[in-house]
Amino acid sequence: RTVRHGVRKFSSFIDTTRIGFVGHSFGAGAVPYVTKRCIEEENWCGNGSFQFLMAPFFTFAMTEEELRSFPSDVSTVIQVY
Repeated sequence: RTVRHGVRKFSSFIDTTRIGFVGHSFGAGAVPYVTKRCIEEENWCGNGSFQFLMAPFFTFAMTEEELRSFPSDVSTVIQVY
């Protein structure tokens, strides 16, 4: 909800066809969930996307099947410290 609110509020500055998602620790665990939902529900990222997960603690609210069916065109970097 917060991401969608920010995009609506600053829509003149944000191109939702090209978006990157970044998170650290617990936030990194939420990034795949947010990325997948924004692609599927908001139809974002048509011209490219990436996710950068720094020291992810877990994967938030996603089943193993959802992770396996994650969009293959999303570039992903997972950094572990």
